[in-house]
Amino acid sequence: MRKIFGILFLILGIVMLVVGGAIIVTNEAKDDTVSGQIKEEFSKQYQTERERELNNGRILLVAGLIFFVSGTTIISVKTKGQKKKENDSYTSEDWNTAPLAQNNDILTQLERLGELKAKGILSEEEFQQQKKKILG
Repeated sequence: MRKIFGILFLILGIVMLVVGGAIIVTNEAKDDTVSGQIKEEFSKQYQTERERELNNGRILLVAGLIFFVSGTTIISVKTKGQKKKENDSYTSEDWNTAPLAQNNDILTQLERLGELKAKGILSEEEFQQQKKKILG
C-alpha cells in the first residue's frame, strides 16, 4: 500500500512539474509575439494576468518537486518491519560460514563484526569468538 502511495506521489509530482513548466514556457512565448508586446504596452490587466499565470506555473513547479521528492522518499525508505525482516534473515551461522579470507582488511572485518553485534545478530560470545578468529 505504501509503494502505491509513493508511486501516486511520483506521478502527481511529474505531472505538476510538466504543467508548471508548460505554463511558464507558454507565458514567456506570448511575450515574444507581436500581439503580446502590443498588449503588454497598452494593458495593465494583461500584465497582471501574465504575472498570475507565471506565479501559478512557479507554484506548480514547487509543488511538483515536493510531491516528486516525497514519492521517491516513500518508495525508498524501509519500514521498521522491513529492516527487522532483513536483519532476521542474516543469522550468526551465516557469519560463521562466511569466508574471512575474502577481506584482508582486519579493521573492516572488526567494524562489520561490531555492526552485527550492535544489530543483535551476534551474541557477546559469538562476537568474542569471531574477534579471536580475525585477530588470530
